[in-house]
Amino acid sequence: MRTPVGAFLLALVAATPAIGQVPVTPSPQAGPIDAMDRVLSDWAGHAADLKTVDVRYTVERNNRLFKTTSRGEGRLVLKAPNRFSVEAQFIKDNGVAEFRDGIIWDGADWLHWSELNPESILKRPLSESQEGRVPWEASLPFMFGVTADEARRRFDFTLLSETATQYTIQAVPRDLPRKSGGTTLPACGFDRAFVVLDKKTFLPVLFAMDQNRVLSTYRAVAIRRNEPVSDDVFHAETHLKTVPAGKT
Repeated sequence: MRTPVGAFLLALVAATPAIGQVPVTPSPQAGPIDAMDRVLSDWAGHAADLKTVDVRYTVERNNRLFKTTSRGEGRLVLKAPNRFSVEAQFIKDNGVAEFRDGIIWDGADWLHWSELNPESILKRPLSESQEGRVPWEASLPFMFGVTADEARRRFDFTLLSETATQYTIQAVPRDLPRKSGGTTLPACGFDRAFVVLDKKTFLPVLFAMDQNRVLSTYRAVAIRRNEPVSDDVFHAETHLKTVPAGKT
């Protein structure tokens, strides 16, 4: 059984020049610190005027422990200063779509909804430190609401490669792991992340998160920026209205 997006994507509360072949170990030819600082400053500078981001994406999840691969598609929406919604639906090998589920961060509460159990919406309040921002797992590939200095404090960045059109960057959380139920978990919900940026737009072509021997790779299909976003997307009931009749 696959892990729901709510449990993995955020671990909340979970590329290389050849797209899709995300490195599992850092490149020995990593770029110099001054080059990474320049890219990070440009990245944050391009993102400074972002008010909304609406992304359609595909996802491939590789579990290196169980040697399984699953694929799906979804949508991620960010709205300044502190609203976030992500949903995903995976497709079985026979082409049959599985249930959709998702996470909502509405500025006050964290919610998890699922077509598997549409009558039950998990909800809990955000902590004081979470209320003013969106999750790091969502903000990182877009530098959404993040300054370069803040990003440097949170992550160790490495410029893995640069081509005429793209940067490939690795980000490793600086936070020390915390203990939860006997398991060590990274503070950001991933062990490391990889971002492939378009050099003209500084928008992510690809974002991957590696955690507990599971690599999830997200490829942007379409990105809309600073266009109107309805607040309905930040209500779980809006997503569950589309559940086919009789489906549980």
